[in-house]
Amino acid sequence: MPCHEAGHFGQTIMKTHGGFTLIELLIVIAIIGILAVVLVPNLLNARNVATLRAEQIYLRNVMYAANAYLSDNVLASTLPNTDCVNGFSAGSYVVAPLARTTLSSCTVQHVSGGAVVSYSGLSGAGQIP
Repeated sequence: MPCHEAGHFGQTIMKTHGGFTLIELLIVIAIIGILAVVLVPNLLNARNVATLRAEQIYLRNVMYAANAYLSDNVLASTLPNTDCVNGFSAGSYVVAPLARTTLSSCTVQHVSGGAVVSYSGLSGAGQIP
């Protein structure tokens, strides 16, 4: 809705209250684009790091469960379950599987002094003694 103001020398100036100008919209779009370019790689990296940490914690929990079973069952010479790709259970000790499977192989072996978890997956390959 136009509003009237008195200008110089008694002239009437019409002011219209419209939307944003094209240049203002382009600047806002450019700022959003720059923020997206900066933030999206960082967010993707954070997701990968979180998945890696979840895998490492899962493997550590499998080792703890196997060692707890072995300490409860001192005479046991083997573990009832050696596969730990999709969760692990030994006696009353259960480790839920990862929400997003990242392990290609995972086995638990009974060695003198406890259990060893051998794995390969997102975090590489190795053993947790």
